[in-house]
Amino acid sequence: MGAVVTKLIDEKFPKVFSPVVNSVLNAIIDANKESIFIRKQIRDLLFGYKIEMLETIDKMLEPLKIFGIKYQNLPNNTFGLLYNRNNTPEGPFEIYTGIGDDSQSLGQIVSWKGLK
Repeated sequence: MGAVVTKLIDEKFPKVFSPVVNSVLNAIIDANKESIFIRKQIRDLLFGYKIEMLETIDKMLEPLKIFGIKYQNLPNNTFGLLYNRNNTPEGPFEIYTGIGDDSQSLGQIVSWKGLK
């Protein structure tokens, strides 16, 4: 694991727990066949991609809820710079284009996911 991550662990956890936390993080990364470095397409980085490692972490931290300990993760375990930015529902949308129509309905949404 990188020196930056090790330093972060040392700062956030007592020295006694640092080796344990480091080992757990390494095990999670190895189990998910992931790396701390990724290669993604621009579209994925902008609009979001699922991080499987966070699914594993969610399952591991589930017992903490019994003790009332809350933790916050990414929505849907998905990272994207513009992911869910303004909570606009995803399509498909049917929108009036105004082609062959003289009405004032240009740009109006006709249906969303097949619903009028």
